[in-house]
Amino acid sequence: MRPSGLKCFVFGITIAFLLTLHIYLDLFDKFMKSFKKTKEEQFVYFDDGPPLRRGQMWSNLDLSKCRTLKRKNIACDPLVRGEEKAIQVSRTTKFTNLVLPCVILSLVKNCSLLLDVHGYMLHSSSQEELDFPLAFTIKMHTNADQGEQLLRTIYRPHNVYCIYVDRKTIKQIYNIMQQLSFCFENVFIVEGRQRVTYASIDLVHAELECMRVLMKSRVKWKYYINLTGQEFPLRTNLEIVQILKSLNGANDVESYNFPDYLQYRYKHKYIRVKNKLVETNNTHPPFRYPIKMRKGSAYAMLTYGFVNFTLHDDVSEEFIDWLSETYSPEETLFATLNSLPWAPGGYSLETSEDNVTFLSRAIKWQMKRADCGGRWVRSVCVFGPSDLSWLVKQPQVIANKFDIGVDTTSVDCLEELIRFRTRHPDTASMHWSYYKDLPHARFYWNLTQRIGTQQYNEFLANEKKEWKLRKHA
Repeated sequence: MRPSGLKCFVFGITIAFLLTLHIYLDLFDKFMKSFKKTKEEQFVYFDDGPPLRRGQMWSNLDLSKCRTLKRKNIACDPLVRGEEKAIQVSRTTKFTNLVLPCVILSLVKNCSLLLDVHGYMLHSSSQEELDFPLAFTIKMHTNADQGEQLLRTIYRPHNVYCIYVDRKTIKQIYNIMQQLSFCFENVFIVEGRQRVTYASIDLVHAELECMRVLMKSRVKWKYYINLTGQEFPLRTNLEIVQILKSLNGANDVESYNFPDYLQYRYKHKYIRVKNKLVETNNTHPPFRYPIKMRKGSAYAMLTYGFVNFTLHDDVSEEFIDWLSETYSPEETLFATLNSLPWAPGGYSLETSEDNVTFLSRAIKWQMKRADCGGRWVRSVCVFGPSDLSWLVKQPQVIANKFDIGVDTTSVDCLEELIRFRTRHPDTASMHWSYYKDLPHARFYWNLTQRIGTQQYNEFLANEKKEWKLRKHA
């Protein structure tokens, strides 16, 4: 190659290299700007702080850094507002594991550390809350972490709590919850537990056992609220107290006429076969008294008087025995007993989730709503992050249900919200006209105006006497 040709070749190579470098730098600059913009956009969706990794060696002094409220490092406000970008981020972000010393199995071995790390509310509440103590039951069969998260969110030192762990769950879960109960004077765990068969009388027996435990407590609580380990509150303790006071002494029970297509549940006898309930060809005889059968939810908010009535009233005791050979008696028990004329806090009105007059639970049914941010299990939505914007708008007290084995974000964000509202109460902004206009709240306001509160027990005794005379006539 001649020198002039060589110069031209080198010149051409240099020009090509410089053009390639320019294009590369231009593309790199655009990429970095785009990356920076993406990070700025995502900043509002992610919480700061380093992720925790399983296996890190931390000293006891570092345990206070255990991060339990947002295990996915996701900010909650955009999810609560229903922002689609935040929802997408929550679906694609990987779980971050807690360090070994931070898992519940380790923490329950040191009560003071557990209470500190998990932020239990141990100080005095408002006087209004102190004057209106509550009783809670948590029936659970899985996930000690989720059960403890529920307890720490609803825990107040002046309330009282009963925990029932299904016998068929692994023993470690029971041991964790038992150790947890040892950290408090007002948290009790049922030791004589049963292996609960689905849709059987076992669920009622578990309920009654916790009722007995709580009735023996030195705390003279006002209302009983039963929960499962997969539920979570939508209201602070103060909000729950004020809502219950607005009921004027009424129970909150879902109760409506038993649908014809479900009456096989109590008209046929059911027996237990290998831990399953099986329908037989035998007819189940009607209850001794011709009472009106009602159906509703197994979950409710019940007055102290009604719980005492459920445990000790002769008709109630007979009815519970009669239910033992029926299907899903837990959905019949409160709904029917609540309609008896002498049931404290009871009424014969129809209250249901369908007409938004059942206050205890916010729930999504597959046959009624097509949207579920999590997944459907037995036709019930197990909530996910995209359900938060719906949940925070609901007037109910408890949401059913969650599974932190699949997603922790929705429960963690609700816990964060409840804690914020506890520290910064603003109950005046709540939709009080809804609560005060509930049919059972109005019914009891009118009843109180008519007979007064002092004559209520005498009124109930007369109602029972007249009812029995009518039934035997």
